[in-house]
Parts: sequence; structure tokens; C-alpha cells
Amino acid sequence: MSDMPSESSSRPKRSPAFVAVKWYSLALALMFLAYGGLKIVLGALDRDYSAFPRATIFLLVGLVLSAVCVAYRDGKHWGWYGLVVLNGIVLLLALIGITNVYNLPFLILSAAALALLFSRPLKAEIR
Repeated sequence: MSDMPSESSSRPKRSPAFVAVKWYSLALALMFLAYGGLKIVLGALDRDYSAFPRATIFLLVGLVLSAVCVAYRDGKHWGWYGLVVLNGIVLLLALIGITNVYNLPFLILSAAALALLFSRPLKAEIR
């Protein structure tokens, strides 16, 4: 047995709601990164450079969202506010495009994430 503390004992114990919001937000950020990066690479391979500006925006938004997710994981106030804004925007955009059936999972997941973000136990963990 070693005298070194294990990695799991050095981290604070987080609630399942905190972990669920963290992983959903990280998955959303990674989707932006993957879409932007793949669109740039595939556009370059096809020699179609018309999608580069939009793909670059997706890539930059993914980087910003990743930073917000890391801040939320570390318990920073601005990380919580960033996730509230992120899920609010996704919720509004899904409501606007409700006729597209593919927006329904984003609508449900973002509404659940917003409800969890505003829950009393989760707000207490951030403060």
C-alpha cells in the first residue's frame, strides 16, 4: 500500500445532477468541435472552400464551450452562468425549429439541464 492519496479522494464528491449537466454540456461542446473540424478537413479534401467561414465559427464556439465546461467542472461562477446561457440558447433554437424532429432530443435535454442547473442542491455546489 502506498501513502499517496488516490485521485478519487482528492476530488470533491459531486451530485449526480452536477455530473449529468457537466457531461451533457461537454458532449455538446465536442459536437461543435467535431462538426467544425470535420467540415474544414472534408472541405479541404473536396476543394470546396465555401464552408470554411461557417465551420471556423463552429470550431471557435466549440472551443469557448469547452472552456465553459471546464470552468463549470472546477466550480467557477462564470461556468454556471455560461451553461445557463448555452442551454437557454439551445432550448430557444430547438423551439424555433420544433417542426424538425431532430431538434426534439436537444429540446428535452437542454430543458432538463436548465432545470437541473436551477435546482437548489446544484446551485449550492457552485457557491
